[in-house]
Amino acid sequence: MIQNRRAILAILTALNLVNYLDRFLVMAVSPRIQERLRLDDAQTGWVATAFMLGYFATSPIFGYLGDRYPRKGLIAAGVAVWSLATVLSGLAPTYGTMILARIAVGVGEASYATLSPTIIDDIATPAQKNK
Repeated sequence: MIQNRRAILAILTALNLVNYLDRFLVMAVSPRIQERLRLDDAQTGWVATAFMLGYFATSPIFGYLGDRYPRKGLIAAGVAVWSLATVLSGLAPTYGTMILARIAVGVGEASYATLSPTIIDDIATPAQKNK
């Protein structure tokens, strides 16, 4: 287990960067997605929306679970789900599988985004909080 506060912060910051890249990359490559899966503009919009649905629906669940179970394990599981779902998004052969994969990305990211601030709060000294 990592004990160095700076290392923990660096890992969480790197995950946050990847998190935001993943969110916006789909729309950046949406013309290719539309072409490959033969989607209209509305369907392409739902690809981005599917992520948010998974994210918003499960964030409160992860907050609840984080109060009852080890948060580091929940974050690790979420990052694993998010990583696998991102790969599956890139390999999705149909609109339906793309939607399911993007929902799963949202679920995985919800675990990280909901719980990582609590990890940062845990490792910050009282003098360092809010900096």
